[in-house]
Amino acid sequence: MLNAGALSCLAAEAGHEDERTAWTPTLTLAEQSGDGAGAPRRFRDRSEGRLRVSRPATRTCVAGLLPFAAHAKHRGGFGRILPCAKSVAFVPLTVYAMSRPKSAGPSRPDERRKSGRSAASSFGHGVLEWVKTIAVGFVLFVLLRTFVIQTFRITSGSMEDTLLVGDFLVLSKSAYGATIPGTDFKLPGYTHPQRGDVVVFRGHHEPIDLVKRLVGLPGDTLEMRDGALLINGRPSPETYARHTDPGGDGFHPWMTWQTDFLLESTDIRDYHPSRDNWGPIVVPDNRYFVLGDNRDESLDSRYWGFVDPRALKGKAVVLYFSYDREAIGPVPLFHQVRWPRIGQRVD
Repeated sequence: MLNAGALSCLAAEAGHEDERTAWTPTLTLAEQSGDGAGAPRRFRDRSEGRLRVSRPATRTCVAGLLPFAAHAKHRGGFGRILPCAKSVAFVPLTVYAMSRPKSAGPSRPDERRKSGRSAASSFGHGVLEWVKTIAVGFVLFVLLRTFVIQTFRITSGSMEDTLLVGDFLVLSKSAYGATIPGTDFKLPGYTHPQRGDVVVFRGHHEPIDLVKRLVGLPGDTLEMRDGALLINGRPSPETYARHTDPGGDGFHPWMTWQTDFLLESTDIRDYHPSRDNWGPIVVPDNRYFVLGDNRDESLDSRYWGFVDPRALKGKAVVLYFSYDREAIGPVPLFHQVRWPRIGQRVD
């Protein structure tokens, strides 16, 4: 610590400076000059890098600090002190000078440019990562939808009560093998279409996707008597079939296509197919026969013919959502949802 006389001298030295300049004490090194006595003392300001020549009034300050020179530590010279009197011993001395504080303002221009480039680089890297994530997600979505699964919404009542209007089902496209877009090539599936499967296919009589139940495989002989389906001469146990209009049987001109596939023993001249009575017809190779579970309200293979395997899009697997627009309740959004149907398998 400096004595009171030394500190007062330094304060007097600071009082001669410009009032606009603020000074704070920092440690500097004073060294012996080697020149004659009476030379002015010089301090180098640490922040500005300039020499300051002290006034004569501060000569006694150096003398006051000499007793403390033995305890001073060398900290690297920033200036020189020339002897202020002949009686002063020329020894290394540490004194307190008044220097300008470091500015807390903005950084240097090159540092600001580096900071700006760093921020821009970080932002660009973040955007690139987001773009990559979105791109990968989109590619996975397209691959899954094209080759693995697809969703389908029921819009008609031809499959009631198995499927209701407002049901949303998951379709397995990999079951029978998905078709590569833009080609006729079909990937191999993990199973083959089976009698009783609920399938989604592209209609050949109109360009829409349809859902029906597959009832006839290649080589099967099919016929219907009074609304009951016979497969290869035997009644089919159709627990899922529904008849809402038993008395509505009648001839339809679309059904005349069946004459080309009748058994040879059938007299074509006496053949007049109707909704509930037709056949027997033979399913040709590489074709399927489909019917709606709501037999009296379904436009199916009875009217527009067989289904090409290439038109099959997949097998209906499970219901993931279902709602009834006509449901009435205090909270329509809640009461319209058919909660018990969600998660049901499609059989």
